[in-house]
Amino acid sequence: MGDKQSQEFISILISRSSDSKFLLLHFEENGLWLPTCRRHRNDSSSIITSATDLFEKVTGVKSQLQGILKTHFIRLVNHKRDAVHITFNSSPLTDTSKCDQDAVWLDEQEMEEQSNNKAPGLLSREPIRLAKQLQEGDVQSSLNETSIDYVEVEADTSNTAPLVALLKSAKMGKDEQELLYDDFMTCCLPSTTMNLPLFSKYLVNKGAKLGVIRSLFRLV
Repeated sequence: MGDKQSQEFISILISRSSDSKFLLLHFEENGLWLPTCRRHRNDSSSIITSATDLFEKVTGVKSQLQGILKTHFIRLVNHKRDAVHITFNSSPLTDTSKCDQDAVWLDEQEMEEQSNNKAPGLLSREPIRLAKQLQEGDVQSSLNETSIDYVEVEADTSNTAPLVALLKSAKMGKDEQELLYDDFMTCCLPSTTMNLPLFSKYLVNKGAKLGVIRSLFRLV
């Protein structure tokens, strides 16, 4: 990465053996999410140690990590740092009596319902996708990457897609798109999408009026 400083996030997909529901926690008051910690740049411990510490802190029992389920690189542009989000899988818990008191246990259907909930709901649909993958017996580790996808707004084009029209009207060229992308992703992390409550908070802080936010959310 050269002189870039990376941001590291660790999450763990934890189920319980009694009903196959998954453990979720409120992530920074933005929505329900997998148990997650943010590793500091000067953290000298290994990723495995950080994941083990997170598991034991959340569950109150010794680590039962099975392996890495997903590694996701999020490429940022102007902030001169990238982010990596590593999600671990664990053995189903048989004893949940010592779990974090704020733990919320949901199955796939209940997570689907929460994804449509206004406050706080799921931070994004990522826990649903991972839970489904695990339920289908697919524990193969995956590698994903997210980077900026520029929208051409300066050329004379017949593309009349709503997003293109919006960016054209706002005169958002490449530089402006880079700034918006970095700002949006930094707010989302460790997710790469926002739920409606976080999206509303994000745009209100930018000066948007509440009356137009739901329409913008549907657009993007």
